[in-house]
Amino acid sequence: MRGARCSRAASRGDSDRPRRCRAKPGLGPLAGINAALHCAAARSLDAVLTAPCDTPSLPPDIAERLTAAVPAVFVESMPVTGLWPAAFAAALDAYARSNDGSVRGWGREVEALPYILDEILPNVNSLADLNRLSGHFP
Repeated sequence: MRGARCSRAASRGDSDRPRRCRAKPGLGPLAGINAALHCAAARSLDAVLTAPCDTPSLPPDIAERLTAAVPAVFVESMPVTGLWPAAFAAALDAYARSNDGSVRGWGREVEALPYILDEILPNVNSLADLNRLSGHFP
């Protein structure tokens, strides 16, 4: 994601960093988004780019596409893939206390716009899904 539109980045997979930003149980994907927004805010980062772990193939320029769109945006066909301002952390806390954990619902709550991709994103939820994709990766 680093480039012309990103001067600093943090990765949740950073193994040398203390694990201070923990997800809240029971929120599904919103738990990860919530933890990431709080981590980003604590590190004075502007936004969080999210992607689901069961989507192995995102367009290489997805970060550029989403950052060029609007301050808050999610991929229409895969709403866990999105760009969320770190300033939304407290609003997501409030939403999580009173709603069903829907990422699409959260997007509506903060007036994030859906971004329509031309590509179909693969979603791996079973061994059959994984087997269908087996020839697509080196």
